[in-house]
Amino acid sequence: MAKRSLVSCQVLVALLMLGSAGAAQAAAVAAEPSPSMSEAPTDRIIDATCNQSPCRLTAGTWTLEGQHTFILGMEVTVPDGWESLESDAGEFNLFPLDHPDDHIFMVKDIAAMTTDGTGLLVPDVPPTADGLWAYWRDDPNTVVSEQSPTIIAGGLDATTFTVSVSPDAQFADPGCPAYPRCADMFTDPRYWDGPYGVAAPAVVRFYMATAMNGGEPYLFVVGLEGADEAALERLTGDAAPIIDSIRLPESFPVW
Repeated sequence: MAKRSLVSCQVLVALLMLGSAGAAQAAAVAAEPSPSMSEAPTDRIIDATCNQSPCRLTAGTWTLEGQHTFILGMEVTVPDGWESLESDAGEFNLFPLDHPDDHIFMVKDIAAMTTDGTGLLVPDVPPTADGLWAYWRDDPNTVVSEQSPTIIAGGLDATTFTVSVSPDAQFADPGCPAYPRCADMFTDPRYWDGPYGVAAPAVVRFYMATAMNGGEPYLFVVGLEGADEAALERLTGDAAPIIDSIRLPESFPVW
């Protein structure tokens, strides 16, 4: 399901880290072995504009750079076989090449929206993991799992849970791909002009954590969207080392 329009879209400028003791895989851009996900950086790639043309990522660690990037200085390590279609102030995402109907997305400071397609903010929902989970749990258009504690980004305490569309969902827009079984979930009120939503049978796993930007807290969210439950299970396994590899900077500009 189409998610939202974004404003202030610019670039992912990436730092590709190539090491010396990696597995013997061919890198996509050079005829030399790709590094393992634990190796150190030796090279930098500048001005990869993923919003205009997909950025095919070779194995290594990448740093988000450039004005209006998602989180300036954030690092993430990927194996071969992934690409990014978006890196701007509102979102960074990663798609696996071998199952591109599924993807990882990263957002921050999201706000709940009405799930029925009416496109309204729900201002009394706290913008926290507990607040958003409770809202979707009690909403008739969504089905939510129990919360579980976990660790992401190399040591950040987080909460994880899944959200899917209720069999009884009544979405207002007949343009929904699974009409009426669709649900809008949230928006980024600073950068987006529309909601993130899903259509059945898609399932989303959220990882939500309170992180700090120069001493100020913000909600950091990693989402895994699978085309169905089996796809989400596969994506969860593929994404686990990527999510663990994320490193957030101590401070970054808010564009």
